[in-house]
Amino acid sequence: MDNINNKIKRYRKANGWTQEYMANRIGISQPAYQKIEAGDSDSMRVTTLRKICVEFKLNPSWLLGLSDNMDLE
Repeated sequence: MDNINNKIKRYRKANGWTQEYMANRIGISQPAYQKIEAGDSDSMRVTTLRKICVEFKLNPSWLLGLSDNMDLE
């Protein structure tokens, strides 16, 4: 089963984006973003997850493993 941090990392790499780009888009530092991808659960706040979903139009249910549909409809 794929976890949230791996899905976010795969999404970023599939789009050819850097960690710095992702961090800037959601308003956090690159080191903070790196911790999210590394699976540091203390770094993944609900507000950060929401920012990722809104900014990149990702389905929160997909990130949580509740849906196979990645994109918001």
